[in-house]
Amino acid sequence: MIRNYFLLAFLGLVSWASLSAQSYLYYINITTGIERSAFDGSNRQVLVPPELVKAQGICLDMTHNKLYWTDWVSDKIQRANLDGSDIEDLVVEGLQLPEGIAIDATNQKMYWVDSGTKKIQRANLDGSNVEDLVTYVLVNLDGIALDVENNKMYWTEWGDGAAIGKIKRANLDGSGIQTLFSLRDALLKGIDLDLERGKMYWTDCGLNTIQRANLDGTEVETLVTVDLSTPNAIVVDKEGKKIYWTDLGLQKIKRANLDGTGAEDIIVTNLETPQGLTLFNCSLQKNADCIPTAAELAEQPPSLQIFPNPADQWLELKQVPINSLLQLFDPQGRLLQQRQIHQPAISLPVGDLPSGIYHLQLIEASQQRSWYRFQKVKR
Repeated sequence: MIRNYFLLAFLGLVSWASLSAQSYLYYINITTGIERSAFDGSNRQVLVPPELVKAQGICLDMTHNKLYWTDWVSDKIQRANLDGSDIEDLVVEGLQLPEGIAIDATNQKMYWVDSGTKKIQRANLDGSNVEDLVTYVLVNLDGIALDVENNKMYWTEWGDGAAIGKIKRANLDGSGIQTLFSLRDALLKGIDLDLERGKMYWTDCGLNTIQRANLDGTEVETLVTVDLSTPNAIVVDKEGKKIYWTDLGLQKIKRANLDGTGAEDIIVTNLETPQGLTLFNCSLQKNADCIPTAAELAEQPPSLQIFPNPADQWLELKQVPINSLLQLFDPQGRLLQQRQIHQPAISLPVGDLPSGIYHLQLIEASQQRSWYRFQKVKR
């Protein structure tokens, strides 16, 4: 069948991923509320104004297209659409200083830490069925991250009567607590996981460092020690191979390579007490809203030829850059196939595809990305 040939013609099937056109940083700016921007800090947008929220922790549920945050002034957990509309109160009782928050979209749960109640808790995504998972006496709790596939949650804590910063993990129900990292005078804040590479990253605003280690706490590395003044939240862009963090003292959002090299400023103006930080990389998400913009479609290398368009049975590509990666996306923005290109001219069978508008993304060896649109028709 043509479909079978089509499947074999492309190498490296990836299931239900999405386009990488619209990727965003989401962060908390006390002056303006909750903002988002491009990964380079451009195109800043205010999503939720400060009169509606004094957010601390922030996370995304891209399965349901929702933005979640903790409000440590009104002691609430709230959510909204990704554009900040339709704000909902989810948990409004029993909180005293909610901070880090994380989402398990697979099991329809949200997890958070509360430094006032000294608890790690979880609830359904609508705020119902609140559960206490871990309860402390003296410590302060800041960041939380989840490894749902392996039934683990990770968190940062500090204090414990002797200013000892720790990273711990446990099962998602709070059982089986393990201490993975412990350091005197450390004030550990944000934490994020790179499960693909088996690493966890965290910030220490007591010793002003950014560090990482294996998920079991071994092989601790200090990545960044300069141009830091109270680093706070941290997030890993797995595909882009970058770490991003907020810095309360410098009033900046910064980024670096995964090994800490190449640190640079991303946002430095009109930023006050930047707190929570997360990101949405479309190419790693199951979201149909990630479609290439008109500007990206206009950035096609003029030499590349794609014809016929509309296409019935075959799509011809000529003057394709060698060693580039070609990806095909359906009308809903889902990645159907991808293949490495080793010759300048290829023929793609499209006869078995339903009619509609499809997109191709070409990723060159230099990581330059270009978008192409074609229409599939039935003759």
